[in-house]
Amino acid sequence: GLTTEDVRQGRWTTALHPEEFDRILAERGAAIDQGRPYQVEARLRRADGSYGWVLRRSVPLRDERGNIVRWYGAGTDIDELKRTEQALRASEAYLAEAQRLSHTGSFGWDITRSELIWSTETFRIFEYDPEGEAPTVEHVLRRVHPEDLALVQEAIDRVVQDAQDWDLDHRLLMPDGRIKHVHVVARAMRHSSGSLEFVGAV
Repeated sequence: GLTTEDVRQGRWTTALHPEEFDRILAERGAAIDQGRPYQVEARLRRADGSYGWVLRRSVPLRDERGNIVRWYGAGTDIDELKRTEQALRASEAYLAEAQRLSHTGSFGWDITRSELIWSTETFRIFEYDPEGEAPTVEHVLRRVHPEDLALVQEAIDRVVQDAQDWDLDHRLLMPDGRIKHVHVVARAMRHSSGSLEFVGAV
């Protein structure tokens, strides 16, 4: 809803969302002062008065002596992307709270890359620090009750070999001597690339 003259006179800043006005101008000003490319995400007021997210990128054009003679920029409408990200964050928050309330952790196990991904609740169940090292099968086996270790190791070997679903009850022995009873279920998923992954819950 702005005119070319508005932009030339710097009145484009009136379209910035009030909550981001100072941040955007500070980031932009610092980049211009340093003569470096920059990008910012900002909410801009549309002609109808609503706000939408835009990704602004700008780069300087320099002459043969290195002086900036012009700036080039582009604005990309990322409003739908931002809404999707917000919905995903909300969904993840609901899932994390549901897992906490039900004492159910989730995990992914990429056999091909030997990579385990745990939810926060899975870390809590096994009593490992989410900020520590990445989980491995060894982390799991370290917590398995010694009397159940052979059972769990056999199950792991079998499902990896045969790409079978997993449904197993066993005990954990925590470092302080407490015993936890867990039920682990996982579904084998073979991807078109041939890689094997398990998605499950504990």
